[in-house]
Amino acid sequence: MAKKRQTAAQKKAAEAKKQSKAHLKNPRQVFNKDLLMFHTKDDYTGHWSAVKDKSPSKDVLFRSIKHLQKSSVKTHADFMAFRVDCLVPDSEADKVNVAASVTRSKEVLNALKDELKGLGLKAPDSLFELTERDRTKKAPRTNKRKLQKIDRLKDLFKSSGIELKQVGLFDKE
Repeated sequence: MAKKRQTAAQKKAAEAKKQSKAHLKNPRQVFNKDLLMFHTKDDYTGHWSAVKDKSPSKDVLFRSIKHLQKSSVKTHADFMAFRVDCLVPDSEADKVNVAASVTRSKEVLNALKDELKGLGLKAPDSLFELTERDRTKKAPRTNKRKLQKIDRLKDLFKSSGIELKQVGLFDKE
């Protein structure tokens, strides 16, 4: 029996189908800005291999300055997502030492500034002023619906003459 011939449109559709499933082979790696590590679905085991793959090597000065000019780059963590050579491993070499990495990022930014100065260019200082990300635990916030419920309960207790004991959520009057 003869093999069926494919039209150009059928070939194109088959190719598109292959490409649409390409993301299933290698899951997307995301950069966690709090831990300064790459991960895939809460799996941080491939972090250091991802760092080796993503280390910039060509036209680093130009690409770094271009990355710093983006409006989304505001913190050292944003910069380190691109310049992974700033990431410093901790003593066990399985996680990232955050403080040392931020210090390394500042050194790289100063080196970029000096390199530009060596070329006779002066970039605005605001370009190199990145903030440090706040990594402290945030206090749980109460939403509007819960605050309305609390206010209604306070009013109910006040109208009935019952005093409320002060507990963490109720503000002191």
